[in-house]
Amino acid sequence: MYSSFLIRAAWAFSLFAVICSYFAEFVLKYDPCPLCLFQRYLMVSILVSLFPVWGSHPFFKILATISGTIGLLISYDHTILQDTPYEQLPSLLKELPQSYEGFTAFFTLPVASFLSFALILICVVLSSIKERP
Repeated sequence: MYSSFLIRAAWAFSLFAVICSYFAEFVLKYDPCPLCLFQRYLMVSILVSLFPVWGSHPFFKILATISGTIGLLISYDHTILQDTPYEQLPSLLKELPQSYEGFTAFFTLPVASFLSFALILICVVLSSIKERP
């Protein structure tokens, strides 16, 4: 009963996240780092796989769960990376942009991405649970 509602909610979360990422890039003029781009690509793959027409099929739920889990791990790593002092970063990572803007000191763009992936995964997993008759 709630399965289709949860799939549509997960699809709406991913659509909102993609719109916000493009808004931050093109309107607010934030340059995305490679980790931001990976997260965006994974969010678009979730958006396509959970399209309401075929989102209830188990194959697409599995595809969305895999993409969401990878995105959750990348966004967690990105969140930890933003709190690492510049001097302690490996030399390869010093090329990344150092400005992580956000609404508050805690709620930055990588944290928002982490929360989006977590909400999508919760919705997809809950939609896969069979209801008792």
